[in-house]
Amino acid sequence: PHSMWLLDEPFSALDPVLREEMLSLVKKLAAERGITVLMVTHHLSDAKAIASHFVFVANGKVEAVGEIDALTAEHPSKTLQAFVRAAG
Repeated sequence: PHSMWLLDEPFSALDPVLREEMLSLVKKLAAERGITVLMVTHHLSDAKAIASHFVFVANGKVEAVGEIDALTAEHPSKTLQAFVRAAG
């Protein structure tokens, strides 16, 4: 059976060192065990560390869907552009 982890802001309260360790661990375990990870985050760096694809939701509506590498300030969604710029 296929497994999925649903993570809601899992690293938001962690210090930077532990955050990096946990990101690496989740990515490693998910890859080794074939687990799909659905993660809600406001941290662009967390999403880029784990994800291959993204769904960007703003005001309860899906604004954009795509590969994580397409998550740039040049994206057609103005809301997504603002988020990417603010996230640095």
